[in-house]
Amino acid sequence: MKIVETIDIISRGDFPSSLDWRRACRHVKTAVKVTDWPHGSGKFTIYPQSGKKRGEGNGVVPIRVPCLKKLRELGWQVEQLPIIKTGVIETGDLDALFESKSGHIGFEWETGNVSSCHRAINKLLLTLKLGGLIGGSLVVPSDMLKVYLTDRVSNIGELRHSVVRIGRGTRSSFRRIPLAFHNSPENGNFLWLIIEALLADFSLSVKAAAAADSFCFILRWALDGWVACLQAFQLFAEIFLLWP
Repeated sequence: MKIVETIDIISRGDFPSSLDWRRACRHVKTAVKVTDWPHGSGKFTIYPQSGKKRGEGNGVVPIRVPCLKKLRELGWQVEQLPIIKTGVIETGDLDALFESKSGHIGFEWETGNVSSCHRAINKLLLTLKLGGLIGGSLVVPSDMLKVYLTDRVSNIGELRHSVVRIGRGTRSSFRRIPLAFHNSPENGNFLWLIIEALLADFSLSVKAAAAADSFCFILRWALDGWVACLQAFQLFAEIFLLWP
């Protein structure tokens, strides 16, 4: 497997150029590149099927096994969570965790349903906000690969735009977050969490962009019923209550 694109959402301070971060990035790149399918073949082979029909497509769970195995060999802890303050929402385990001199660096691999991708980003952001991480990475399928996995699989195309703008419009205390993601109905409180986590300083254009996305979210999902509609309007209102 190869890495075809890397997107930085937040990159601040000296940490992105530090030896610790560069070492962690080398580890991740190495682990992704050794990922093969079938395992032990030394190649990454997929069936030319869309995954939209029952019994077709390619498995998404076993794909990550060689990657996590390699990270463990390179000194990462697998399925671990850094120590964070007590009395907060539990975020669950991260796929991998690297303990550097600068702090903990998290890693998430998502080749499952796109809703799982939003939860993975949620975990990374919350742990960053609580001081458990100093940086993190998320690996998702490219637009070219997604069509050969299961339907509604995590992919960069669905995650690219809104939070890229949010990340570039804020001066956050987070040191490094190379992620790409988008608010989604699969996780109704997700945009609210992002706002709370990145509240340092947003430009007016970023506020407007996120507000427009939220309004489209309301219109798109209002037909799902009154409960979904009220939740969407509550989310929309919270945006303007949180932003000065």
